[in-house]
Amino acid sequence: MSTIQDKFPPAGMDDPSVVVRRASLEQRRVALSLLILGMARPSHAAVDQFLDYTQKQRMSLEDLWLALEHDQPVAAGLLVPSPGRTAILFISPTIVTDGMVESRLAQTICQSQNPQRVRLVQAILDPGQDAESKALRAAGFRNLATLIYMQRVTERSEIKPNFAPAFELCTWSGTNRALFEHAIERSYENTLDCPGLLGLRQISDVLDGHMSSGRFTPDLWSVIHRDGKPAGVMLINLAATHQGAELVYLGLSPEARNKGLARKLLEYGLSLAHRHGASSLTLAVDDQNTPALKLYQSMRFHAYARKHAMIFPIP
Repeated sequence: MSTIQDKFPPAGMDDPSVVVRRASLEQRRVALSLLILGMARPSHAAVDQFLDYTQKQRMSLEDLWLALEHDQPVAAGLLVPSPGRTAILFISPTIVTDGMVESRLAQTICQSQNPQRVRLVQAILDPGQDAESKALRAAGFRNLATLIYMQRVTERSEIKPNFAPAFELCTWSGTNRALFEHAIERSYENTLDCPGLLGLRQISDVLDGHMSSGRFTPDLWSVIHRDGKPAGVMLINLAATHQGAELVYLGLSPEARNKGLARKLLEYGLSLAHRHGASSLTLAVDDQNTPALKLYQSMRFHAYARKHAMIFPIP
């Protein structure tokens, strides 16, 4: 049976001068300085700040990896798992190498993962990180989407759910999880929002992942349905570190699209977020999702960043 390594052999994979392994406690500061700064400066203040952050966030450094060339540390990577069997991979800037080492580093980290724990690895790059993108592609990552990050302030509003009488709105509870899962599955049909993710995880994992983003608040999760058949789903979480909120997911069933339902849901969501103390609402949208972009722009969301998303499914 072929493996990811067979299909995507990164350049220099067989180079005996390169060794990739988990960073030991003694190597941790060197690895973090490479990850943050792109150079080995273990005493730099940025390393102290990052370590302080990981302690406050209870972030594990178990998957902090180091690449050595001729026994010298040259690159580092950190995998941060999250609920829903996903993980984010951070790799050091490609500055002094040609990307071969980073490619081997990324592939080794991904291949070391247990699919019972991590099913999908994601990497989010800034525009201009062409060398890092090339290294990740050589390691077996594939392009997912260019994400546009948008934001707008919330406003005090008395907007209430104003849907057709046949529709019923319900918020999250442990007893209606199946309805939320069904609503998300239906919204995936012919979706324009990161279609490359379809089928890579079970819907229960997807829901767990959404729930772990920020501070989950049941009152901010809504499904619109008719006789138990979902028409739309909106998931909003409060920010973990500031007075904001994130539109984690908004989707409609195919037969409910192009009828103004998404706008009504989002207007209601903005009102809800404000009532929960959020001063702003942020979101990320696939730049190929033209209908969603037009909706957000018409509702005064403004773009403030663009990122390039790549994925590595764990076989």
